[in-house]
Amino acid sequence: MDIPKIWKFKLKQKSTNQEEPWIIKLPKDAERVKQLQNKLEEYRKRLKNYDDPYIQMDIISKIEILEQVLEQGQINVENIIPKIINKYKSKFDLKLLSYSFINACVVIDDYCQTGGKNILGGTGLNSKQSNNSRLKIFPNK
Repeated sequence: MDIPKIWKFKLKQKSTNQEEPWIIKLPKDAERVKQLQNKLEEYRKRLKNYDDPYIQMDIISKIEILEQVLEQGQINVENIIPKIINKYKSKFDLKLLSYSFINACVVIDDYCQTGGKNILGGTGLNSKQSNNSRLKIFPNK
């Protein structure tokens, strides 16, 4: 499956080295892993089965990414894109899915690397932060 152009563009924006794939790795710190497991449960509780999935794509993407990282220990972001597209393409606009997916990758990657130090808003890993989920990487969105 070919990756949509907008996804390739956003992946290039994220990557500092065009030759290296974007890998999200599970941290070795057991406490951080427990925080990530708790975060996954928080995300699952936020998902509303009665709401249209279209308006929940951000939370759906975070669940998909975090599940894969916790199960596999690491993921290559580019390799998971076709799976996400195949699973959700019939229900979602690819531009919205693209933004939601890239946003989810950035959030989960930062949680794994720094515990969320580069994320503005949201509930964070300790749920004591504000609930306005905006990232430094997308400040105008």
